[in-house]
Amino acid sequence: MINTKGLKRILTSLVTLPLNINWKTRTRASGERQSLFLGTSGFDFSDIRPFEQFPDARRVNWRQSEKAGRLLVNVFEETKKADIIVIADVSRSMLLDEDSPKNLMAALLAATIAYSAWGKKDRFGFISFNDKVQFSLRPRISSHHHEFLARYLLDTDNFGKGHGGLKEVLWQIASPRALVFIISDFLYLGELSDLKSDFTSLGCRHEIIPLIIRHPLEKELPEISPRTVWRDLETGEKIKLGMDAPARKRFQETMSRNLEFVIGFLKDASLCPFVFYADEKYWQEKLLNVLSSQR
Repeated sequence: MINTKGLKRILTSLVTLPLNINWKTRTRASGERQSLFLGTSGFDFSDIRPFEQFPDARRVNWRQSEKAGRLLVNVFEETKKADIIVIADVSRSMLLDEDSPKNLMAALLAATIAYSAWGKKDRFGFISFNDKVQFSLRPRISSHHHEFLARYLLDTDNFGKGHGGLKEVLWQIASPRALVFIISDFLYLGELSDLKSDFTSLGCRHEIIPLIIRHPLEKELPEISPRTVWRDLETGEKIKLGMDAPARKRFQETMSRNLEFVIGFLKDASLCPFVFYADEKYWQEKLLNVLSSQR
């Protein structure tokens, strides 16, 4: 079942954001995203420079040289195309709260990244996981990826149990280099401690940005009546459970420790995680800051 209200919100809020890759920080390669060349085929005009800086007689701009009284050459710019890949968690823990679920924020982020990749004419790929790999889309340029992602991540039928598929997902990235966003609540990292070496190894080839999605209820619970009915998102089982003030405090402390553990785990793997809450109002500005930090 698709959250149609959420879908409309996503499609009306899309903006193109800069997708920056800082490969120098991850590998010994010298690759910047943009480089200057003297050729013309397949390149865009960039600037006019003195002949001494780019001594190539084939690219002399005779008209501008005559005006300036010295030799000038045309310089062209090649934008190196990068693969942009989103890895999304489609486990049922992402469905917490019907009004403002974590999967809605995941869909907002993923669709915006896909839309921005299309705007930059970069190839975009997508992989989803829960207990195994659920869906894989090989990187390509398309104007339809953002709407597909919005619909896919808002469809609760695509969500299932478990998180073990993340390890398999990480090694499905076939691109030589890519900007990889992992969108998840990462509640399960304590159960998958061997992922740290996978993250570290993968970070040698790619720029990996973990986007941690949490819900306000995971930070602070309201007062709960003993007659409140809860449904386990993983098993579907319904139970009656109330929480007094001490129990709520213990829960909040547990979730706070979990978030601290997740952030520390990812930082130990040489990654830089960012936290988004499901009810975040200024998520676009925050995402822009995330992308700007990769310069």
